Amino acid sequence: MNEQLKIDIPAQEGRGFWVTKGQTFRVIDPEGQQVADLLGYFCRGWRERLAQYITDTRHN
Repeated sequence: MNEQLKIDIPAQEGRGFWVTKGQTFRVIDPEGQQVADLLGYFCRGWRERLAQYITDTRHN
């Protein structure tokens, strides 16, 4: 069974949640606008992370 959890995040706010190995998540804006910032951290070491702003600046 694929359990889903919905987390609503108001504009200019943030939320934190755990994603375990094998899980996926989707970020959407129900109004169809661009989702601005997304940060992800590896729970065993803060140096390993996913950061949209770093990816954009290093790969453009």
